[in-house]
Amino acid sequence: LLQWARGDKWSRVESVITREQLAGAMCTATESMARLNRHAAKAMTEHGAHAATDVTGFGLLGHATNLAKSQKAPVHLRIHTLPIIRHMAEADAAYKRATASGSSPGRNFRLVEGHSAETSGGLLVCMPKDRADAFVKAVSEADGQPAWIVGDVLEAGTAGD
Repeated sequence: LLQWARGDKWSRVESVITREQLAGAMCTATESMARLNRHAAKAMTEHGAHAATDVTGFGLLGHATNLAKSQKAPVHLRIHTLPIIRHMAEADAAYKRATASGSSPGRNFRLVEGHSAETSGGLLVCMPKDRADAFVKAVSEADGQPAWIVGDVLEAGTAGD
């Protein structure tokens, strides 16, 4: 979107986001991408994590699928929370609407579908459910930024599979 703010594509999203809101979103994204995983790595060992991946080019759902496929036992990862930087879901939807009849109909960043490619989207960590809240608290306090529980690990063949 930053490139669009300087060009002719800005009209596709200006009804849902201001340039000031975009600047704030860029600041949030930059801070998130610059954050190291050192605190999370330490907390992972302290809270019994048994699997993890960085969320980058395949988006949250792509990485969750890959992580589930690489487990010893068949599992399914049910994602119930998708952290999105403020105003970006609206910008994504506006762009999708604006391009619906163009040369690339309906193509957008697939952000709200969980498939948006990230430069550095953080970590997706699997651990015992009863330790997840303490892990999130430890990482949030150490980083001074929020962390989230985004889903559940289910045995293959259970509801949500």
